[in-house]
Amino acid sequence: MRATLLLTLLAACSPYSPSLPSAPFLCGSEAPECPDGFTCQTVGTQQVCVSGNASDLPDGSMGSGACAAFQDDSKIEPNDTLANAYPTPVASQLMTIKYGMLAICPTGDIDNYKVDITTNLQNLQAVVEYDAGGAALQVQLLNAGGAPIANSMPVSGQDNMVQAMAANLPAGTVYAQVTGAAAGNENSYKLTLTVSGP
Repeated sequence: MRATLLLTLLAACSPYSPSLPSAPFLCGSEAPECPDGFTCQTVGTQQVCVSGNASDLPDGSMGSGACAAFQDDSKIEPNDTLANAYPTPVASQLMTIKYGMLAICPTGDIDNYKVDITTNLQNLQAVVEYDAGGAALQVQLLNAGGAPIANSMPVSGQDNMVQAMAANLPAGTVYAQVTGAAAGNENSYKLTLTVSGP
């Protein structure tokens, strides 16, 4: 009887409401960081719980049409041009960061991520892992003027991973750009950005 009462009390003390919104909210400090159906992601400089169910989105941005099959990355959109590239804390605050639940969709979508190299001769690596069952994606590193400085290369032994690496960069802005590897390619992906050196 006492054990049953204790289990009932513990279940009643869950920190999560059963009717949570799909809008992001801060991750918890202990496991589980987020309730079922939500994942903890870095958005800007905060760790937030984001709904994994695209159809729950209030704006319907990925809830219908061809893009409904892919992850919803509306929280970082628009980032189709260098002028509105998503600002990352890599180099200025963190040495590495991994973004999940991203997508190249609709056809022709381009995702740009801004990295501010803070120290001369730092190295930057961008790794894209795309869904194995979908179309191939690619990643490039661009200088502040938009010229490519590192092109997409396959990651050895990984059929659904590509990377771009640039070494000995001067201090300044660099962009990681993710696109379809061929016209019309769409897919979900994860992006890892890492700065190293000197």
